[in-house]
Amino acid sequence: MNTNYMGTVNVALEAFPYLKESKGKLVFFTSSSYTRGRAFYSIYSSTKAAIVNFVQAIAQEWEPFGISVNCINPERTKTPMRVHNFGIEPDNTLLTSEQVAITTIQSLLPNSPDNVIDVKREESMKKPIPIGLRCRQPTRLPTEATFHTERGGPHHAGNTS
Repeated sequence: MNTNYMGTVNVALEAFPYLKESKGKLVFFTSSSYTRGRAFYSIYSSTKAAIVNFVQAIAQEWEPFGISVNCINPERTKTPMRVHNFGIEPDNTLLTSEQVAITTIQSLLPNSPDNVIDVKREESMKKPIPIGLRCRQPTRLPTEATFHTERGGPHHAGNTS
């Protein structure tokens, strides 16, 4: 909780004055675990959901200051930490860290989508998108990864709170 959630909050609060002055962009990372709690991952999944909600909220709050806040949500990605925890998995079922890095850099460009940017393998984009998600048309990246955004908040479909 201290690393995943409080770390995100503390970085944002410390960065605010600099971002306000520069009209900058801030990027955080979440996990697809934020969409569904899983047995034995309850704390991890809930912190990832908290990060998404935090990013959606401060993106709205900081928009008047010219600050953009994004959250990158990559599918399962082949990283040393993943290999250590889950062993060797077929490469065609995982994103590469380079694909995630390219999407992250693209999220910093002017006129990039904001809030939650899902980074998916080409194959997984063929699956139906769950009802209740408002998605921008996927944009193909040079790496064959794709991304789309989900805008959250009380004024958007799928959010009844």
